[in-house]
Amino acid sequence: MKRIIVLYLLVLSAFLPEKCHSFETADTAKQFEKGQYRFLFFYSGYHKKPAFRIGSNEEIIVSDGSRNFRYSSFTEQTFTGNAYGEETCLKVITNPFGGLYWWLKAGTRDCSLEMISTEKQLFESSSGGMTGGFGVRYQVSPETIVTPGVSVDMGITVFGCKLDKLHDGAGVFVIDNRLEEAETQFSVTTSRMYSIPFTLNTTSKRELRVEPYGGAKVIGNYIRMTDNISLAGIAGSNYDFSLFAGSKIRLSEFESAFIEISVLSEQMFTLGLSWGY
Repeated sequence: MKRIIVLYLLVLSAFLPEKCHSFETADTAKQFEKGQYRFLFFYSGYHKKPAFRIGSNEEIIVSDGSRNFRYSSFTEQTFTGNAYGEETCLKVITNPFGGLYWWLKAGTRDCSLEMISTEKQLFESSSGGMTGGFGVRYQVSPETIVTPGVSVDMGITVFGCKLDKLHDGAGVFVIDNRLEEAETQFSVTTSRMYSIPFTLNTTSKRELRVEPYGGAKVIGNYIRMTDNISLAGIAGSNYDFSLFAGSKIRLSEFESAFIEISVLSEQMFTLGLSWGY
């Protein structure tokens, strides 16, 4: 029975999605000086509708009575599905040398993969996994009172977790699979600070400082799922394009709250706090 379940899981693992990535920007294009830094703590949730492909090679033999002719045939089927995930991370951005900005991130993430063919199969992780990444940012143009700031960002994030539950029409199975991802991103961001005056009462005047930002990103994704019992697995890669927009609201001189959404190839929502310059 155990062998049958293992074989069944390996067949299902062939429906591995080509898209299951999430890569937030979580910051504006505002510049900061040498030695300055910024800490960001955020939550992200995402939902995607990936395309699943499964291919197989078959050998076709045609005989004329005295000889056999062999041909290879490749068939491919495409399925649709859903990918869900949540991530909580701490990100640090700093300008240590007065040139490129460097960033590091670390946190936890979970991921559920729903495969749809003749019936639904859902892979789940009970404990989630760890994620981490690093990258660099280049300030193309600084933000001023009349012009927006523009920056480009390049980075890589890795993620791994254990998939231990499989839901399908026959019930719930305990499995032992490993999901691993490596995500690269190149993004262009523009932002500008606006000060909105308001009055609390007749004698107290305040300013609300809001910094909307947005841009575009190209995401590369490599993903692999391995059955830990048989060590068999499948891997795939793809590239995607997304647009994002967000806004940062100053709470004090060094504290801000921000919100961000991504659309097109991924639907992503990020909410967090920022401390620093």
